[in-house]
Amino acid sequence: MNFPYSPFSSSRHSTIWAVISFSALASMTLSAADITWSATDGVFADSGNWAGGVVPGAADNAILNNAGTLRLSSTQTINGLQITSGTMIHTAGGGGLTVNTGFRIGAITGDTGVGDAVYQLDNAIITAGTGLSISSKDYLAKLDLVNGMITIPAGQALIIGGASGETGEAVEQGGFLNGLGGLKIGTEGSTGSYHLGSLNSTSGAAMVVGDDVVIGASGGSGSFLMDSGSFTKNINQFPNSTISLGVGVGSTGEVIQNGGVFVNNNSATRMGVGGDATWTVNGGQVVFGELVLGYSGASNATFTLNNSTMTTTGIHRDSTGDAILNLNGGTLMAGADSLSFLTGLDQATIAGAVTINTQTYNVDIAQNLLDDNGSISKTGSGTLTLTGESSLSAGVSVDEGSLIFNGTLVTPELHVSSVGLLQGNGTIDGNLNVEGFVGPGQSVGTMQVTGNAVISGDLEIDINGSQSNLLVVDGNLDISQTTLDAMVITGTADAPAYVIATYGSLTGGHFVDLLRIPEGYTVDYAYEGNQIALVVAGEETPFESWAAGYSLEGADSAADADPDHDGVMNGVEFLLGTDPTAPTSNEEMPQLTLGDESLTYIFKRSAQATSVEPTVEVSEDLQTWTTIEDDTNGASIEVDTDSSTGDETWTVTIPMAGTKQFVRLRADVP
Repeated sequence: MNFPYSPFSSSRHSTIWAVISFSALASMTLSAADITWSATDGVFADSGNWAGGVVPGAADNAILNNAGTLRLSSTQTINGLQITSGTMIHTAGGGGLTVNTGFRIGAITGDTGVGDAVYQLDNAIITAGTGLSISSKDYLAKLDLVNGMITIPAGQALIIGGASGETGEAVEQGGFLNGLGGLKIGTEGSTGSYHLGSLNSTSGAAMVVGDDVVIGASGGSGSFLMDSGSFTKNINQFPNSTISLGVGVGSTGEVIQNGGVFVNNNSATRMGVGGDATWTVNGGQVVFGELVLGYSGASNATFTLNNSTMTTTGIHRDSTGDAILNLNGGTLMAGADSLSFLTGLDQATIAGAVTINTQTYNVDIAQNLLDDNGSISKTGSGTLTLTGESSLSAGVSVDEGSLIFNGTLVTPELHVSSVGLLQGNGTIDGNLNVEGFVGPGQSVGTMQVTGNAVISGDLEIDINGSQSNLLVVDGNLDISQTTLDAMVITGTADAPAYVIATYGSLTGGHFVDLLRIPEGYTVDYAYEGNQIALVVAGEETPFESWAAGYSLEGADSAADADPDHDGVMNGVEFLLGTDPTAPTSNEEMPQLTLGDESLTYIFKRSAQATSVEPTVEVSEDLQTWTTIEDDTNGASIEVDTDSSTGDETWTVTIPMAGTKQFVRLRADVP
């Protein structure tokens, strides 16, 4: 009796490779006796159910070909087992069933008695000594693993659909497939399928495969459906083994995962080895080592992640066909450091909220990322480097770790959390919002923002000899809550000026704090126009001398600061000659008196503040302000100078223009 098996091969880069070869499965032992099941429904151990009245033993081949039902619940050892028509139900009892040589489910040409063939294992154990073949032409050939364990020894294989025009299927609702050997689904022009687990199930369906896994080969079509449970590729005995989908021209391989955990983290997963392949993850988790979308020839390969989690050491293409990655929500997790984590694909599309978790690794993505209303959240303590041209209409956030951006990113906003770091020489076509840290360039370089930038964290500037980092903001730059940290990384600071930022407009007159500013430099917030620069400090201005006299430093020394929290900014305190470290008394403040037809506003300009030109403004609605000028519209300004102190008393008379008037004093400090 024949147990056919046709080894096959495929080529990559002109190298011929054999997937698996199991000559032992070609036939059962020639000297063994073929004993045929004769009962309609009965138990294996009853000799009356077998032709000739003999129960098959270790030297015999058991054959079920009469559409009957064979029930096994005792310990048995036989040479071979063939089911070409009928159902074998194997339930708990004894030590299980050992098949020393060939085990085939399904009828082929030349068999006597053909029909639907089913083997059901429920809470029992079977060892298939030379592997298991599930394949039939024109009839059902099915393995139904309800519970229990099937062992496929090393060097052998579970073959589902093994010859042209044949089909086979396996359903594992629970239990354990102990595949020390390989797994082949839909090869040699056949159609095969494996269904692992069930939806909404907590059953522990599990399978381990040690040798090559091939899904769709040599013109065949293979599919693997996983609803729950676990799949593990164990390479301990076969370190060069792989998982391959679509092997050979005209072949198709498909994996659909709706739940469970699929693990192949120690060998390559190759989609499209001359044929076509698809892999869709709708739920659960998949863990890869290297994932190749298009391994050889003109193969087409598509991988789709739908709100699930995938871990991999890298994704790339080797073929000339189409290689497509669709990330529709979910998490893409790095499994190792990689300079080519995602590269060379025809298309990588981001749809929905996608998380890229680097864990502790540093990974580079050179792939252009296409947008389908997608967003990226970068997590993990490692560093993600993006160098492609990408578009993400739902935004980008750096939630943890570092993002180095050396490409072009079109997005409404790139947000950096309080524990995130953004670096790079890229262009952000949108807005930038930084709560954590931003370091333009990489060592020394330029980062451009075409929109607005709000930095409520740290702006980190590296100085290397005569060069420094530069942040270019085409729109508004808000530094009202920014700390500047400028560090000399090599050499000494020796340039007359380091331009560290440019802006279309500026919010906030100064940084809230300055860290590691090179000695002898100060910050110019309007250097040669709309630029912020570190410049060599010249002589102190009168205001700077005044602030230093009160030991004001950093942010507290700015003209618009209020270190004593009395509501009077330093610039006005300087003008009035009051103490910026103690609340100003009412007597020291400007005095306003109301006459019959006018207001009188009196204030002092101290002798050291003669560089400040005070301005008095009036308004009726606190929205529109008008500057008071001497001898204009009935107004007058008189200045009396104290000859002993040099202090000036300014008296401004303002005619009443309505039922109410608001008056304010401005001090523009140079």
